[in-house]
Amino acid sequence: SNLFQKTRNGVLFVDEAGFFLQDSDRSFTSEAIKEFVRHMEMYRDVTVIFALYPGEVEAWLSLDAGLASRIGRIVKFEDYTQDELFVIGKEMCEERGYVMGNEMETEISIYMKERRGVLGEKFGNARESRKLVEAAIMEKSMRCFQESAEERDCVLTKDDFIRAMERLKKEVKNGEKKRRVVGFIGG
Repeated sequence: SNLFQKTRNGVLFVDEAGFFLQDSDRSFTSEAIKEFVRHMEMYRDVTVIFALYPGEVEAWLSLDAGLASRIGRIVKFEDYTQDELFVIGKEMCEERGYVMGNEMETEISIYMKERRGVLGEKFGNARESRKLVEAAIMEKSMRCFQESAEERDCVLTKDDFIRAMERLKKEVKNGEKKRRVVGFIGG
């Protein structure tokens, strides 16, 4: 209710709405959907956007007839191209104060194509670029931690990205994210 009131004459964006499909006993989902429907009716000046993966749309619409009848349009957004994902990754590096080393476009393109194949419709587009950039930054941090001060600059090298890609690929294979622990042991 508060959320809809705060969004009067605006847009309420519900990202990862497919989360509701994971509720095994559907009690939480059923209640949440009823509230969405009720508030969508009460606050007609609020535009509600539910973001879902393509394979989730039909299941989402089948959750409640009232919900399905209130959704006026379904818009499918095309995935970013490999070139666009490279540019997005490069911009993310710059936003974080880093520079992407030379000759990364081909490697990142191949990596994103493989990622798209492995993850299918769960491929996160720009999120995959963000994860790769963050993983490369972590690899650089680990490298700088082990090297001398002269090696510390703002360049994410090809090796940083290659190690990051290998780590992210293993996470998908293993189905779980393994955390890298860095710290000191006190005595």
